[in-house]
Amino acid sequence: MPPAARRVTFGFQGSTWLADIAPELLDDVTRARVARAKLIAARRAEIEATIPEHLLYTAGWPTVVPTREEADLVASVRREVGNLLGLQVKCTDADAVLARYAELMALNATREAAKAAKAERKAARVARLRR
Repeated sequence: MPPAARRVTFGFQGSTWLADIAPELLDDVTRARVARAKLIAARRAEIEATIPEHLLYTAGWPTVVPTREEADLVASVRREVGNLLGLQVKCTDADAVLARYAELMALNATREAAKAAKAERKAARVARLRR
């Protein structure tokens, strides 16, 4: 198993781990690393579960901008998960989280407006064709 695959803390399909398909094919070191990755994955899920549901993204986009208190929580979650996984993460304080949410909300609004305009143009073309 490549080194990067042993550091991943996400299952192959949901909670199914590829390493569980044929664990007898893995050496002892790799099995131990997979076991550790599963523990880290469980801890990551616990940490991420503290984010209120209304702050979770829908179709890849935020639907609301968090309050300052919520932004502090999101920043804390990002720091904890980053530390747990040994990653350097961005948006680790409330101001950065608020700015990123605002940026994403604006980008999504622009994207949605473009989709609506495209739908309107298509409807107008269809209407012209029906005349």
